[in-house]
Amino acid sequence: MGKYLLLFLMPVLMPALIAAQAKNKDEIKVFVDCNAWCDMDYIKTEINYVDFVPDRFTANVYVMITSQSTGSGGIELKLFFSGRENFKGMEDTLKFYRTSVETDAEYREKLVRYLKTGLTRFIAQTSLAEKITISVPVLKNETAMNSTANKTDKWNFWVFNISASAAIGSDDRSKYNQLSARISANRVTEKSKISLNANIYKSANTYIDDNGEKTRISNNSSAFNATMVSSLNSHWSVGGFGNILGSEYSNYDLQVILHPAIEYSFFPYKDAVKKSITLFYRIGPSYNDYIDSSIYTSPEHWLFQHSLSLNVGFIQKWGNMSMNASWDNFLNSFEGDSIKVKGRNINTFSVGGNLDIRVAKGLSFFISCFTNFTKGVYPNISGNGVTLNDLLTGSRQYATQRRTNIYFSVNYRFGSIYNNVVNPRFNGTFF
Repeated sequence: MGKYLLLFLMPVLMPALIAAQAKNKDEIKVFVDCNAWCDMDYIKTEINYVDFVPDRFTANVYVMITSQSTGSGGIELKLFFSGRENFKGMEDTLKFYRTSVETDAEYREKLVRYLKTGLTRFIAQTSLAEKITISVPVLKNETAMNSTANKTDKWNFWVFNISASAAIGSDDRSKYNQLSARISANRVTEKSKISLNANIYKSANTYIDDNGEKTRISNNSSAFNATMVSSLNSHWSVGGFGNILGSEYSNYDLQVILHPAIEYSFFPYKDAVKKSITLFYRIGPSYNDYIDSSIYTSPEHWLFQHSLSLNVGFIQKWGNMSMNASWDNFLNSFEGDSIKVKGRNINTFSVGGNLDIRVAKGLSFFISCFTNFTKGVYPNISGNGVTLNDLLTGSRQYATQRRTNIYFSVNYRFGSIYNNVVNPRFNGTFF
């Protein structure tokens, strides 16, 4: 009876089985195990006809990327491709060199080109093979095949991370211990982004001077923050930030922040891996309960603050550049010693950035700079003043009107760029 029932149902079930097998055969799920520098946002943008998965056990194409230094100061990159499931038994290895004078933009273009080459063999086993010319074309108006709108995920695109660390050490004159833990949950789709993070950090350092007197310095903090962003179109995004903080460094027994925000991108967001200019604004209240009494005689627990920032980033063949300029201040007023301080008179302007440019073949220039200017004193600054230990250890925040950090370097390399010999001997030696 069972055999006859199966024979009767075969014409009904067979089309569905064939369709399911065809769908699985056409799925290319790639896990990239990158042991070099890989700009995954750029890779996913340029290769949008496969699925990049975060777990190698769910992939049917595993790609391991390794790097080693060459005799000319360049890097040898190897890409190992290994198939699983419907691609089982398919193995391949590709190799290329990044010379010492190539910029990040030139390198990542070359990496994508070799990834495309290695994946072609697997694509050839699917229905995408009929689209192959030299490489698989990506039409401007075509929805990417790895679009989250086309996928069903049992985790609903959530990714979780849990980490913890501890350290302890001592000698005759000092001892220290540190403990930190962090948990995060993130969900990213084409239309929205959610990021949740919770962390705790505790540290204690004890020092003994020549007279046997002990000095103990602690720095403990805990925080929970949330970021939510929704895409309106290719240029506008809205969202908000929430934060709960306790910090000995910043003098907060408890701080609660809720700031709505909006952002405008001068270029479409899809171009962000190559060029990006955004204008960002947020405003909102915060509740503040301080550990030590504030520098103001009657600090307000409820504050209103807003900020505006301009963010710029470019990655081109000539090099790369990033820059940020921001301004923030308060909308409240604060009571001082017989004076009233207006919130708009307490503000900070910050500017910073990095520039890495290839001036000529072999000659490169790098500069990193950050500076901020603060007018007035923020209400979380303790009225107890700052001690020498605070300055030496950096364990407490203190008032400053200006802070600047500058780093720059010039490098010129000449000689052979064709020495691609890899010699890893003594690489793991320590002195």
